[in-house]
Amino acid sequence: MIEALNQMTGGQAPTAIAVATLIVTYVLAVTIRNSRKRRERASWGPRIGNYVGIIAQSWLYLVAVLVIVGCLVLRRPGDTFAAALHDMGLHAQLPPTDVAVWSMAMVAAATLLSSAVTYLRNALGGRPSVAGLDILPETPAETAVFSLLVAPTAGICEEVVYRGFLVGQLWILTNNPWLAAAIGSLFFGLAHLYQGWWGVFRTGVIGFVFAVGLIMTGSLIPSIIAHTLANMLGAAFRKPAAPQPAA
Repeated sequence: MIEALNQMTGGQAPTAIAVATLIVTYVLAVTIRNSRKRRERASWGPRIGNYVGIIAQSWLYLVAVLVIVGCLVLRRPGDTFAAALHDMGLHAQLPPTDVAVWSMAMVAAATLLSSAVTYLRNALGGRPSVAGLDILPETPAETAVFSLLVAPTAGICEEVVYRGFLVGQLWILTNNPWLAAAIGSLFFGLAHLYQGWWGVFRTGVIGFVFAVGLIMTGSLIPSIIAHTLANMLGAAFRKPAAPQPAA
């Protein structure tokens, strides 16, 4: 199939596949976004309906990135997809003890920095965005879906996309891991613009913490675990449910 596509595109099969992947990803992402109101009206409730869309989009972006990684491999003679995933930090070579230590250290750092940003925001008169608060669960069912599905999905997909792929590619381009981590964290923060500029700042800082873990260990596993646990903590410390009007 690749050879046939190469003949059709003058040897540009990887580029053609990558472009087609981006187009399909965009169309599907728009479709998922446009179906949000229909999902929110479903019997499971508005937040869970929103969570379904978040999960679908996250895995969609992950698949798109993996396809693009495969296209890059096709352009590098002698390279393999497995080697590319290893270079992104997707391997199990880090000792379990190191995985546990780094995961817990990043959770602690992310929690402390998130609290510091929240304190600074409140001190300067800032407020959390409505969209940022609305994504946090309130009911037991929402908490279960968020903790068991949304948190690990974000941990896996966002770490592979933003740290493994984006920071990895920036590292190659800049030849400086810390600059790559800073730029990648900026993009990660901007991806959370719906949470307002304080949300961009907070997620960017936390993203840098996870990037440090990748740089120092060469593995994405601690960052994935830390990201997942940090999201679960966010659900555990959710805002209280609004009081219901009297019947």
